[in-house]
Amino acid sequence: MNDSNVQVMFAPWERHRATLLEIRYRVFTLEQNVAPELDEDGRDPEAFHALAFCGSQPAGCGRLLPEGRIGRL
Repeated sequence: MNDSNVQVMFAPWERHRATLLEIRYRVFTLEQNVAPELDEDGRDPEAFHALAFCGSQPAGCGRLLPEGRIGRL
């Protein structure tokens, strides 16, 4: 992978919810064995979400809460 294939975009929660949750499920639940209910804290609608793509494939995500806390990366 070279840097020119990676793009990061603002991802409004309501529009990109399914993609963001799928990535988080794969990373936190499947790979790190985190219980799904720990990920669902109810703060996603108020957060700023970023979605990273490698080519056309979603490859990562993260969120920034209003108080400046970064998470779900």
